[in-house]
Amino acid sequence: MIVRNHLCLVTLCCLALSAARAVAADGSSFSHKDWDLVCDNTLTCRAAGYSPEGTEQAASVLLMRKAGPGTPLDNRVRLAESEDGQSAGDAPQLMVANQSLGMLQPADDDAWLMNGRQLDAFMAALHSGSAIGFRDARGTYPLSGAGSSAVLLKMDDLQGRVGTRGALIRPGTRDESGVRQPNPATVVAKAPVADKESRAMTADEIARIKPNLISRIEASGDCDDEWMGEHWYFARLDDRYGLVGASCWRGAYNSGDIWFVIDNENHEPVQLVTTGATSYQQGSLELYQKGRGLGDCIRFSSWTWNGQRFVASSDGDTGRCMMIRPGGAWTLPSLVTRQVQR
Repeated sequence: MIVRNHLCLVTLCCLALSAARAVAADGSSFSHKDWDLVCDNTLTCRAAGYSPEGTEQAASVLLMRKAGPGTPLDNRVRLAESEDGQSAGDAPQLMVANQSLGMLQPADDDAWLMNGRQLDAFMAALHSGSAIGFRDARGTYPLSGAGSSAVLLKMDDLQGRVGTRGALIRPGTRDESGVRQPNPATVVAKAPVADKESRAMTADEIARIKPNLISRIEASGDCDDEWMGEHWYFARLDDRYGLVGASCWRGAYNSGDIWFVIDNENHEPVQLVTTGATSYQQGSLELYQKGRGLGDCIRFSSWTWNGQRFVASSDGDTGRCMMIRPGGAWTLPSLVTRQVQR
């Protein structure tokens, strides 16, 4: 697997955003050239296109579509901020074949939006290979169409639209009555917890609990001997179960802890939750890792306590490391859930 500089997270793993994305357990993802696709477990698909590698003023376009017949194609546009974190202020223009197709509209999520006429012209330009870009007071932001046909065809295929009148790449004469319906979001029942935050374990607790966990930590193969168990944490989940964390690895700009659910009575592990979480709060373990030190792309995951075990409750990333904005250009989930309180 060829890995770009999107989200190479420490020496023990390179998480997501490779040049050829793997198919995730809960969603599907695919990349070709300058375009990426992530479809989450509800079958909502998000295709992100970018400027060519090395572009000084980068742009990205997000095309989003829910599963089901007759669902519209939504869009968002983001342009790279200046070095001081400021945008040009005025709405950018859509440029196709060096001709302006008018100003974009502000969206409700600090992005820009193409209207229906502009989106139609944008899609036609992708199909024809015409030059696409955006222009504001700071200059022009080129957008690459390379890879868009393969990525959008994959979106159509995953949603069952190929050969229908609603397909983006290979439309046909069939209506969309037979396309795939959206899947319901996974329901996660969140249980109350006794300790909303973890605390440092006492020396006595470490002496009693560490021997039962150290072999499991070593067997995981993910923890660095230099950092393994440097810090130990504990949170009481309920009368029966506790949560134990220990430092596992550290990289240039990320670190991760290994977390176990243990039996409070005999201190034996009953679940190894993750080897990469960065925080625990109110019954949730969170992973938040930078793709590189600049922090312009992020990998995220979370696990939620359901009263018996921690279950996956979110997973995804923020797109490629393209210096578009701190924290990444988009939210591209592969797993979305609906949480209900137990």
